Amino acid sequence: MLSRDGESEHNKSATMLKIQSDLFCPTFTDIAARECGRAMELPLFSLSKNPRKKPIEYKGSDGCYVRVIPSLESGMATIWDVDVLIWCTSQVVEARDRGLDTSPVIQLIPHEILKATRRSVGGRDFRELHAALSRLTQTTIKTNIATGDGNHIREFHWLEGFDVHMVREHYREVTAVIPKWLFDGIMQPGGVLTLNSDYFSLTGGIDRWLYRIARKHAGNQRHGFKVRFSTLYEKSGSLARRSDFAIKLRKAIVTNALPDYHLDRTTTKDGAESLLVLPKSVGHARQIKSVIAELGEAMRVVV
Repeated sequence: MLSRDGESEHNKSATMLKIQSDLFCPTFTDIAARECGRAMELPLFSLSKNPRKKPIEYKGSDGCYVRVIPSLESGMATIWDVDVLIWCTSQVVEARDRGLDTSPVIQLIPHEILKATRRSVGGRDFRELHAALSRLTQTTIKTNIATGDGNHIREFHWLEGFDVHMVREHYREVTAVIPKWLFDGIMQPGGVLTLNSDYFSLTGGIDRWLYRIARKHAGNQRHGFKVRFSTLYEKSGSLARRSDFAIKLRKAIVTNALPDYHLDRTTTKDGAESLLVLPKSVGHARQIKSVIAELGEAMRVVV
């Protein structure tokens, strides 16, 4: 899949030789999970496992825009498919921090990805991983959000291509190409955030998405933040009705399953229903109200 249909054999051979010369073969295990911070706050993925064929259109108050176009064949890449990108990002950052050469062309070991992201390693899991690779390759992103120098309008896929090596129907390795937009974001100083490994145990799409929002905006800061339900709805790209999305948010607040962060329901000054996010390090649930009272207006509002 790394070569385009209609290419000559000479061009295909030249492409494969270039890929082999640039190939990054990571071997790191038991390392921190990291993700490109720029990708954590934007509506870039489907929050449902049901195939999504409708594009996401988002324009922020700062003029940034995102258009995510799904494949008519496999649908849009999902929040669970992001695990592949997290694994790639983690390997690239680990190599960079150790002073090793890196590349957007990465050799993936399917068994290692499944283990690192807390998946089972049965035949069905490998087939689902293959399907995730296809969705990542076939989903198109158009955006003016820069991750490198200068202002650019970028159009890319989450994976620009992949090649699966199988031995007697067993998945041995995958060569994949991550896009320049993502690679530039990874390589920028401060461009990645470390995730709690328990993130991979979150089963709900809303919970996974909320953790990414919390990690991006709250981090380890004691002050936390609050955000209107309406803002979250716009940032999610969800196909659900606004009222149904609000119900899902309230359920996530009651469940409070996110690692590292406490969720609560609050309102803004004008009475708009809002989500409150605080690091769990501020104390147990019974201490949360006193912390909120103490913070007062210091609590940041995300828009």
